[in-house]
Amino acid sequence: MWEFYCYDWGKFEAYRDTSRVSVMLQAVLQSEDEGEWSSALSYLESCASDLGVPCSITPAMVGALASIMIRVDGKKRSGILLLLEELTCGRGASEYSEAQRVWLRESVQELVLVFKNLVDVMERSSVEDAELCVDMLAYCAEHVPEMACRVRKYLTLCQERFPQLSDEIQAVSGYFDRDSSSC
Repeated sequence: MWEFYCYDWGKFEAYRDTSRVSVMLQAVLQSEDEGEWSSALSYLESCASDLGVPCSITPAMVGALASIMIRVDGKKRSGILLLLEELTCGRGASEYSEAQRVWLRESVQELVLVFKNLVDVMERSSVEDAELCVDMLAYCAEHVPEMACRVRKYLTLCQERFPQLSDEIQAVSGYFDRDSSSC
């Protein structure tokens, strides 16, 4: 995948040695062995995040994983969605340095680039995958307020499909839905 080779992975600040990032991304994309691709996802997470706190490699990692996410399905896609959500959730963001806030914003921008793919997964997947997409769409609206009305409409459709996600959708909507009367 071109996305893997767009970056000099060794030049990024990361929480772990980045020399194997390309190989691990390739394993996630190509391996059919759940143990192998799952282990690769764990390695990639430990490079790009420390309990959700981003570093300079995080936006590129989100971009690469989002590219893989649109090419796979099943448990592998679920694992990727889980990691994408973790890398973009901004847990404890009020304590982030300015650089960490920038990396979070850039990471969410990578989600914005695959927004329609996230909507597609939310529309056609399991409730568990849809819930992860609900969160990521909310992050998009939170960081790009112009998307709030659009996200609100997709979340309403998701809630109709998965009523059991109503509480989650209401909770995340509070992060971006300040004035829904303009939608």
